[in-house]
Amino acid sequence: MILEARNIAKTYLRGGMPFSAVDDVSLEIGEGEFVCIEGRSGSGKSTLLSILAGLLTPTSGTVRFGGKDYAALGDRERSFLRNTKLGYIMQGQSVLPNLTVLQNVLLPFTFFRRDGGSDQKALGLLDRAGLLPLAEQYPASLSGGEMRRVAIVRALLASPLLLIADEPTGDLDETTTREIMELFESAAKGGTAVLMVTHDKSTTRYAGRCFTMRSGKLTAG
Repeated sequence: MILEARNIAKTYLRGGMPFSAVDDVSLEIGEGEFVCIEGRSGSGKSTLLSILAGLLTPTSGTVRFGGKDYAALGDRERSFLRNTKLGYIMQGQSVLPNLTVLQNVLLPFTFFRRDGGSDQKALGLLDRAGLLPLAEQYPASLSGGEMRRVAIVRALLASPLLLIADEPTGDLDETTTREIMELFESAAKGGTAVLMVTHDKSTTRYAGRCFTMRSGKLTAG
């Protein structure tokens, strides 16, 4: 399994009372699987993704990614694992305005120097995403859908074991949504596991398995 989560929970104090943002969730995702989680805002989806990506420590439970237990790793080891093996597409726009499209795509390789972040590979991915003519442009000249595709290409450049996407098609038109979902399908066919959170029911048909999250609890279907 690429990702194994066992009985994870995240509890906060709200008004002096305990509140479970994530409540006893277990989930496994294998190589090349495309899994989606749908649910309303406030159901705990984004909190769950942050835990699965190693960005947030659960109150209880365990998460293993790529065979490694997050809790057993130091901060630098965890950061390196995320940077090299996990692609994370956060909700909203995440491209940096002072960098060109190509520079944005190559950004993760500036934090941890390693093989695989060549301009040639980045340009090839940009071509597949229909963004090659924009490689030297700055985000100010891009549409919302184009910036979202830049973030996806950046997440895919390292050929991650797992691609996590938080509401990747929010506020996008039907054509751009289809293009983004086709990029995810292509990544899954190439062996990358894809985990997508969405409230857009039209995108769930692309996934092999779907879950629903309500009040912090995850259920199949």
